[in-house]
Amino acid sequence: MSLRAHRPVLRRPTAAVAIVAVLAVTALALPQGPGRPTLAAAHTSVESVRPKAGSTAKTNITIVAMVFEGDTRSNKITVKGPGGTVISKATKRDPRNDRRYQTALATPVKPGKYTASWRMTAADGHKQKGSWTFTVKK
Repeated sequence: MSLRAHRPVLRRPTAAVAIVAVLAVTALALPQGPGRPTLAAAHTSVESVRPKAGSTAKTNITIVAMVFEGDTRSNKITVKGPGGTVISKATKRDPRNDRRYQTALATPVKPGKYTASWRMTAADGHKQKGSWTFTVKK
């Protein structure tokens, strides 16, 4: 009895493997957006904030808002004024734009530096946080 090395048999890809590969490439090429298939993303970015980061706002400011580029499950905005006092109320999702969140501010807003901090859970479950500052003019 002779001992020969076993050689693996090389086979051509089956039709099913080829179809799966074509579908995967096609899915990557599809346009993204509402009502279309999307690929899972680990994070979403902040599209805009109001007042703008580093800006100077008027003393009649009543709302702090932010918009995300992607879908989110939840978000909380906390605004602290001079001396670290929290002046924000409950964070609410805008019913006209589900990527926009806003919080009303306790009035009157005093001149000084403010920090808006946020904590968000993306649609895929990843949690993110961040902050920005703005000044209310005297």
